[in-house]
Amino acid sequence: MPLIAKPVPLTKLQQRLEDGAEKLMMTIVQKAVGLKLQQIKIPPDCTVHYFDNGNLRAQETLVLLHGFGANKNLWMHFASFFKEYRVLIPDLAGHGQTSYREGIAHTIGYHTQFVRQWLDALQISQAHFVGNSMGGWIAAQYAISYPNSVITLTIMDAAGVRSPVESTVSKLMAKGENVFFFEDEAGYDRLANLAMVSPPALPKIIKRAQLRAFLTIQPRLRRMFTDITENNTFAESQLLDHDLDKIKAPTLIVWGASDQVTDVAASGVFLQGISGSRRVILENVGHVPMVEKAADTAKAYRNFLESCR
Repeated sequence: MPLIAKPVPLTKLQQRLEDGAEKLMMTIVQKAVGLKLQQIKIPPDCTVHYFDNGNLRAQETLVLLHGFGANKNLWMHFASFFKEYRVLIPDLAGHGQTSYREGIAHTIGYHTQFVRQWLDALQISQAHFVGNSMGGWIAAQYAISYPNSVITLTIMDAAGVRSPVESTVSKLMAKGENVFFFEDEAGYDRLANLAMVSPPALPKIIKRAQLRAFLTIQPRLRRMFTDITENNTFAESQLLDHDLDKIKAPTLIVWGASDQVTDVAASGVFLQGISGSRRVILENVGHVPMVEKAADTAKAYRNFLESCR
């Protein structure tokens, strides 16, 4: 019988070196695109970590919201296309470096209130909102709850409505396979391949560092997942379907034609529900268009912004 070599566990020092390399790489990219890492406290005792391009002379602000289990880093490349705006990108509550409040249900309503408190602390009364996946759900709820604060709304492959077509991930969830949680690189790769048509190639040391960071916050992510779901599907009481007509801001819907997380058919629910909304479908793109095709996604968004002037 042939011998199979087992992977040798990394030492603590090796892990620290890999974590340092990943942090250095992210810092280099962050600075290259002109983003500064900031933090601010909001009541009662939450520290919000966010990127700010520091363009205080800009007449308008863009707020970019990431999806479940992700963090602000996903928006870095996309943000670089909009330097004439002030660009703000938070780690949402309990995600990335931002605080998690134990004992508080992190519903979509809670996340929406969190964004409101953060922007109030920054004295931002109005902004253009862009959200991907759960971030799109939150952005849409923000437009419903605070209509006078939203100049325009853009949702990218958003969650939060009943799709007429089940996605690949929805089918897996129905069978009890929750692909959003994993313990090893195989699970990491599986989610990446479901989320993107062509995931970016990452050095192994960077991937391992990102996996460790994810595993560190995975317990609270599991709790937050139960706050927005019932029986492995989105909680009916938090869905947007019956409130989409309350969105009055000019709205752009961007979707990857090959999205396996939220099927492209869901974009039609938003399109029909939001009066005057328009839609852009990107071919050969999955769930995170701002990562997979940042330039194409930015072009579609810029065209939308210019049409709203």
